[in-house]
Amino acid sequence: ISAPVASDLSWERSIHKNLGVDMSFLNNRLAFSADFYIRDTKDMLVPGKTLPGVYGAASPKENAADLRTKGYELTLSWNDKFNLAGKPFTYGVSFALGDNISKITKYDNPTKDFNVSQYYEGMTIGEIWGYKIDGLFKTDEEAAAYQAEIDHSLIAKNILQTATGKYKGLKAGDPKFVDLDGNGRIDDGEKTADNRGDMVIIGNKEPRYLYLSLIHISEPTRH
Repeated sequence: ISAPVASDLSWERSIHKNLGVDMSFLNNRLAFSADFYIRDTKDMLVPGKTLPGVYGAASPKENAADLRTKGYELTLSWNDKFNLAGKPFTYGVSFALGDNISKITKYDNPTKDFNVSQYYEGMTIGEIWGYKIDGLFKTDEEAAAYQAEIDHSLIAKNILQTATGKYKGLKAGDPKFVDLDGNGRIDDGEKTADNRGDMVIIGNKEPRYLYLSLIHISEPTRH
């Protein structure tokens, strides 16, 4: 049996708005161009809500989200020519820089519950959630004292429950997880974007600040 497919699939729609400027100086040898844009993607195809296990398959993709991307592209170039050995020599140097950020602007997950879906309104595409670490324990005594103060059972099951002998419990060199919400336990809270306990956004996996440099040379030709 093939994977289920949503019955109301349709095309995504894209609305693009941009503001651009092109300038040149010094007899067109120096040129600069800039483009700032906003792209709204409507009815984006994403995985639907998590379905009960009795459904027997993963949630099919649906046109369930809207996405807004804001970005810019900048290009600076220099082109010139002169005579070399009595023949024209042309060269140019260009540098381009671009960046954009995409955020979900509509998705049916009002409680921002990660048990329902990894998508929620206001989510930045590519965001990475994780626990904050305040360095490493310097001694076994420091680790043991912190373990007695803060419950690590959720994130350190192996060393607390299955490890034996000298390997059991927190030790020097282990990471020191920070109890951000002050409840005496390192956990994921209610697993919602508004309450993820001690988890915070620690990074983003999407590439930023894409750049390109280019040099082109047209040398004199011999006949």
